[in-house]
Amino acid sequence: MKNPFFHAVWVAIISVLEIASLSVHAEPSNAASTKTANAKGRTVLFMDWSSLDKGNWQPVFDTNRLTDDARKQFDEFKKGFNIETRLGEHGMVPVHVPNGVWITIEEAQKSPRWLAPDQPWEKHIYGATVIHENGKYRCWYPMAIANRKRDSVFDAERQMEITGGALAYAESTDGFHWVKPSLGLMTYAGSTSNNLITQIQMFTIFRDDHGKTEERYKSFEFAELPTNEVPREAKSMDKYGLYAVVSPDGFHWKRLPRPVVRHFCDTFNIGAWDPSLKKYVGYFRGHSLGRSITRSETEDFSDWPPPQSLMTSGPEDPAGDDLYSNGFTFYPGEQSIRLLFPAVYHRTTDHSDVRMAISSDGQSFNWVSRQPILKCGGPGDWDVGQLYAQPSLVRLPDGRLALPYNGYGHTHNASFHNYYKDANTESGLGWALWEDGRLAGLEADETGDFYCSSSESLGSQQILLNARTRSGGRIELELVQKDKPVPGFTFADCIPFEGDGKWVGTRWRGKADSSALAGKRVQLHFRLTKAKLFGYRIPPTDS
Repeated sequence: MKNPFFHAVWVAIISVLEIASLSVHAEPSNAASTKTANAKGRTVLFMDWSSLDKGNWQPVFDTNRLTDDARKQFDEFKKGFNIETRLGEHGMVPVHVPNGVWITIEEAQKSPRWLAPDQPWEKHIYGATVIHENGKYRCWYPMAIANRKRDSVFDAERQMEITGGALAYAESTDGFHWVKPSLGLMTYAGSTSNNLITQIQMFTIFRDDHGKTEERYKSFEFAELPTNEVPREAKSMDKYGLYAVVSPDGFHWKRLPRPVVRHFCDTFNIGAWDPSLKKYVGYFRGHSLGRSITRSETEDFSDWPPPQSLMTSGPEDPAGDDLYSNGFTFYPGEQSIRLLFPAVYHRTTDHSDVRMAISSDGQSFNWVSRQPILKCGGPGDWDVGQLYAQPSLVRLPDGRLALPYNGYGHTHNASFHNYYKDANTESGLGWALWEDGRLAGLEADETGDFYCSSSESLGSQQILLNARTRSGGRIELELVQKDKPVPGFTFADCIPFEGDGKWVGTRWRGKADSSALAGKRVQLHFRLTKAKLFGYRIPPTDS
């Protein structure tokens, strides 16, 4: 390796071998973050870079400048590795490097408000959890009880109401028409004919199919820490934390005896069982650089390590921005795709909006975009003041993706408006909506191309695309084996995708589909012109 030419050729060979390997069988460890599997086949969603081959640069050797000794070594390498080393004009050439494509989000469409505080006991709604199970959408929502005294904790710019609230319940078969059943669990105005469940201070819950049947549903309660664990000189914020709360059915809850988090974790703390990590994960309120997001994981829901900082507002954010809540959720049907929908609170305007972040490993998150994916409504709207994404992302009967959000008619610190006769005291729940698979995608303003990071084993049906093109735009696909386009399946053979379609089949001239390659592994090479590609789907190999 001391000979400079020998070293250069070796680097070139390694580069070629790496690229050839990607073309045949590469499968990055974090690729599952944007791959889903269902009855229609495996789906790849372009929401981060994990599904793209990042490519490489390969040396090109000028034959006129090679020494006789170098030529000899060069021939030996070509023989030994059975590869074609590039010869030509001296320099470097990109191989499989993505070009001209960017990940961009799709701003959510908003539904009309589908749950409002319309019962005598409901003052306002300040959160929700929606779970789709057994053919129903089930919604647990914390709310302020009308005509009940509300006590708060104040300290260092923080206020947390600790009494006067309750957890209520509603259910629906379509996600838009909701019933608030009479549960007979809590008394209001001398009657148990209401949908109130408990006064335990819970904001979100989750279903845990991994755990014990008697602890099928889980949550966290914000409450005072045991007196003997709090220093006498402690400030108010140091006297509160979180307890684990469990239920067999989502209606009957009990608090476990020991606190699990010993700091002021107010508002939307979200837990889950992560099947990939085989651990419980918790996403909590932190207080670093203003409000922030912390995270912890454990194998025992009743015993948690102290949460560690996960995300804070950074130097690239305005100084007055906080990450108010986290909005953690799995992608429906695929728990290897983990998403955060943090509400970003802007102190400059007293409003909040929502961004989206994604995790490839379940332990760290990156912004998909710093642009809001969900914004407050306009003048007169029920959600004009502030909004907060809630768990969980679900599918509606028509196939759309839906994320519940809680909105208010006044801004964060404008609750004094409640003293005015014309106050906007609206609150409630609505859906943030996206078309199937269209939270984000790869976009080319002009023309760009990329190779997928892993090879695909094809079935006998068409490769399906979820995509949209602008005027004059198109998407082309060629199939690659051993770093070369497969004859008959090149860009020149491809019938371009044009228009707007979800899971539309790709065709090549003279071929209805890719059935000639059934059972073979290929790498996908896309070329986008004025287009956005959200994902592709490979039908099952036995179709």
